[in-house]
Amino acid sequence: MTRKPIEFDQGLGDELERYRVRTPAEVAFVLRTMARQHALVSAYYGGDDAFALTTVLEADAGRNELILDEVHRDHAPRLLASRRIRLVGTQDRVEIQCILEGVETVQFRGRPALRSALPQTLLRFQRREYYRVPTPAAEPAICLIPTPRGAVKATVLDVSGGGVGLLVPQGSLTLERGTVLSGCRLTLPRIGTLEADLWVAHVEDMAQPAGIPGLRCGCAFADLDRRSCRLVQCYVVQLERVRNAKFSGLA
Repeated sequence: MTRKPIEFDQGLGDELERYRVRTPAEVAFVLRTMARQHALVSAYYGGDDAFALTTVLEADAGRNELILDEVHRDHAPRLLASRRIRLVGTQDRVEIQCILEGVETVQFRGRPALRSALPQTLLRFQRREYYRVPTPAAEPAICLIPTPRGAVKATVLDVSGGGVGLLVPQGSLTLERGTVLSGCRLTLPRIGTLEADLWVAHVEDMAQPAGIPGLRCGCAFADLDRRSCRLVQCYVVQLERVRNAKFSGLA
């Protein structure tokens, strides 16, 4: 089902602003991934609910351009005349939205296509209901959970924009659904460190790598500030980049 786009002009507010991707390299990376997946996108135009279906063919930060497949001839005249086009699609089940300042017709690899400048930013909705990205065992993220007896070190098993899965040493904490772990310190390799309150959603037994008993604890972030949201988002993008490179034989 096609979603209506967010009205960027009306201000996003903190709740949506945290999903914004700003750097040209990251914007191009997300859009190139959509191109590799042949992801279908809706191009809204004309200031109403009219939209045309297309796909992303290429995104290049160096040339500052985005290439889209041609659209149906019934939509082409109004789309080409529009100075503001909103794209809505998905990348790995994560909703993507961005704004284009018009498009023009070009030839791309011997076939008709549409070209625009690379969007300055995009929204990438990594909500809790979407899948979580596993973290690499060779370079895991770490979560330090404060307790009266000192910090408990937990390994981050997976992460999304809405929470983390932790492997906690058994017996180190009393954990149950609804517990709030306040002031946890998350270290995300190559990204940075942030402090967060975690709400425990579920707990189950899980052996640690050496066979030592442990607990797998699924947690949701509670009211992350904007900086922390961006760090988590950058870490998720980094993990996906490495994973996609492995799948394509580049790593």
